Amino acid sequence: MIVLTLPSADSRELVQAVTLGLERIWKPGYRYQKAAVMLADFWPTGTYQPSLFEAHKTKPSSERPMEVMDSINRSGKGRIFLAAEGIRQPWQMKRTFLSPAYTTRISDLPRVT
Repeated sequence: MIVLTLPSADSRELVQAVTLGLERIWKPGYRYQKAAVMLADFWPTGTYQPSLFEAHKTKPSSERPMEVMDSINRSGKGRIFLAAEGIRQPWQMKRTFLSPAYTTRISDLPRVT
C-alpha cells in the first residue's frame, strides 16, 4: 500500500505512486497481468488538514496542468496522456459481458415486434 502524504488529484503523482508500488512487489521470474488500482480516503478540494507534528513540503500547484489536460481530452479534438501509459496498448478490454449502451447507441435499443 502506498500512502500519499498530501491529497492529490495530479495524475503525475498518482502514476508515480503506482510505479513505486509496482517496484515494491516486483519479483523477477513471475508472470504478471494487468491489475487495478484502488483509491481510498477522498477529501474535497481545500478541506484537508495536515498533521501539526509532521513537516510537509509545499508543492507547486498542479491544478492548472491537470485542468488543461482534462479540457483537451474532453474537447474531442485529440487525447493527451502521460508517457507512463505507453504509446501502444496491445491489450483490449474484454467485451464478452459488456452492457448494452441504450442511451448512446441506437443499435442497442430493444426492438418490439
